[in-house]
Amino acid sequence: MNENIDDDIQFVKGVGPKRADILKEHGISTVRDLLFFVPRRYLDRTKITPISELNPVSDVTVMATVESYGTKYGRGGRKFYIVNVTDNTSTLELIWYQNIKFIEGLFEEGDVLYISGKTSKLVYPQIAHPEFEFVSDREEPLHSMGLIPLYPTTAELKKIYLDSRGFRRIQRTALEKYINCIEEDLNAEIAEQNDLVPVAEALTNIHFPKTEEQLESSRKRLAFSELFYIELLLAMRRTKVELKTKLLAFNKPGDLVRRFGTKLPFKLTSSQRKVVTEIYTDMASKRPMRRLLQGDVGSGKTVVAALACALAIENGYKAAVMVPTEVLAEQHFINFRRMFAPVGTEILLLTAGAKEKSSIYERLTNDAPCLIIGTHALIQEKVNIHKFGLAIIDEQHRFGVRQRTDLLSGNGSVDLLLMTATPIPRTLAITIYGDFDYSVIDEFPPGRKLIETVLVDEGNERQVFEEILQQCKAGQQVYVVYPLVETSEKLDLQAAVDAYQKLKNGPIGKFGIGLLHGRMSTSEKEKVLSEFNSGRTKTLISTTVIEVGIDSPQATLMVVVGAERYGLSQLHQLRGRVGRGNKQSKCILKLTGNLTDEGRRRIEAMLATDDGFAIAEFDLQIRGPGEFFGTRQHGFPEFKFANITTDMHLLIQAREAAFSLIKNDPDLIHIENNHIRKHLLKHYSAALKFADAG
Repeated sequence: MNENIDDDIQFVKGVGPKRADILKEHGISTVRDLLFFVPRRYLDRTKITPISELNPVSDVTVMATVESYGTKYGRGGRKFYIVNVTDNTSTLELIWYQNIKFIEGLFEEGDVLYISGKTSKLVYPQIAHPEFEFVSDREEPLHSMGLIPLYPTTAELKKIYLDSRGFRRIQRTALEKYINCIEEDLNAEIAEQNDLVPVAEALTNIHFPKTEEQLESSRKRLAFSELFYIELLLAMRRTKVELKTKLLAFNKPGDLVRRFGTKLPFKLTSSQRKVVTEIYTDMASKRPMRRLLQGDVGSGKTVVAALACALAIENGYKAAVMVPTEVLAEQHFINFRRMFAPVGTEILLLTAGAKEKSSIYERLTNDAPCLIIGTHALIQEKVNIHKFGLAIIDEQHRFGVRQRTDLLSGNGSVDLLLMTATPIPRTLAITIYGDFDYSVIDEFPPGRKLIETVLVDEGNERQVFEEILQQCKAGQQVYVVYPLVETSEKLDLQAAVDAYQKLKNGPIGKFGIGLLHGRMSTSEKEKVLSEFNSGRTKTLISTTVIEVGIDSPQATLMVVVGAERYGLSQLHQLRGRVGRGNKQSKCILKLTGNLTDEGRRRIEAMLATDDGFAIAEFDLQIRGPGEFFGTRQHGFPEFKFANITTDMHLLIQAREAAFSLIKNDPDLIHIENNHIRKHLLKHYSAALKFADAG
């Protein structure tokens, strides 16, 4: 039988059908799966310590010779087994209280052992239940010498003796049998330029490294491949977009854009003007725009998006803005309608709860320009946008590549602008949006003041009440936000309603108070938002539906109730709802429960800085890329070896190699790239579907 790395796992010596069935339940079906089942950490047993230098309660490795052994009995007839060993500097006692029947008969006087374990507190050297191996001229020790891999395991795996010790045995036999079947997944030039070891060597040493240096060079090799193939997919997508010729043309800004700009109640910052220029340049080019717009909360991304829409509409095309929630769609509808009122642009709203959908569908099929704002309702089959020129996706992390593709309706000519709610760390932006051009608004409107952030412990409701009342008396506005979690939605919603009733019937209610939550009808939400925006209500009690989109310059206090229940980026978004005017603003983080260690780190970060880019990097460190930014929805696998919080340099190397490769061989037809093409088709077929997505 010819060995193949994709052979069924049962054919590995020491596995068999019974173990194979259980391994398959744990995602290990083939030899490849086993070899890429990586250790969670390593025990350092590279140093042999003389017995005479052993200290109590220390992890040690010794090499010693058996002097004597035997069964003994303690108080109450308790049986234990002792082996005395020596290394000519002193004597060490090895002792077993359990599984004695497996130990008896193993040792003979004169046997030389590698021994690892933790020394006891006794005055003389002793190790209970040590790891040990007999010194052999033929085999290297698996369990007691070097850097020892520890594998993830479960109770079910332990029942079939696949703990770390068991995994080490079958990994060794798999590598011995299949080492020559492991094919390279990079070409020789890329490997040489980036100082990468062969993949077979890397896999061997990721499981059985002799040194830390060997382990790191192996991790680097395997991490590089992970990053390289992600960047390769992005390079292919970028190339496909660049090869397309737009079937629409945008002229330079004219009268409508000029009138729109002059009617704005503020001047754009230099950073906003720079980004608008970048967007307009893209829209005027013959290549479809694919641009990611980043900026901190309150930096003015919405007006930049509106100016992009204005150019599309002026040129006779429709623009669409897609957002993840109905409340945000309604808030954008109100804001865009206000901004475009002076130039008479038609603004439409399409959500699941919208009335007269059929008339909106019909309106979108004619050729007249307009701006349509909506939720996922924009990507339903009934929606057919004629003369579609510009698509904008706000809070893009809430959408996947599939939704992005559906919005473009297969029309690669449509210009696409993605906007982030809060900044994305650079490594994550390169990994997920490496095929997009990149714009950053790195300047706030003039007059903005730093937002004071304070923590209020559970039980100090009176302090919060006084802060709200003080702001209302001063004519300012206040947000009081309650968490809304799906698993406890009814209780959370009731807490917001109860707070509304309590404050409404007290002194704060005299200044006008509103309640906003996701279960309200569109007209009810519009009324609440209108009254708050006009200043008729001073306090808005809300669930987290207001974390983005609302912009009231008179709002100077944000109270986040149950702050321990929020993610860091969500807390930062909420804080960004205040401080929009020139008055000093404040954010109160009100605790309603105990803080976990991670929760405390989030709160500490909020108190330490209001820089969204710094917050994003910190959030990535706390949560990791998987939770920070659901990468699976973007068609990409999770990383086993790469760490994008620490592998920035390696990511840039992989990106340069991938983009250079696709530039010189876009279809991967050169013979030196056969391994890469084969590996891509075999292991990234699902992600390849998204290579055509704009």
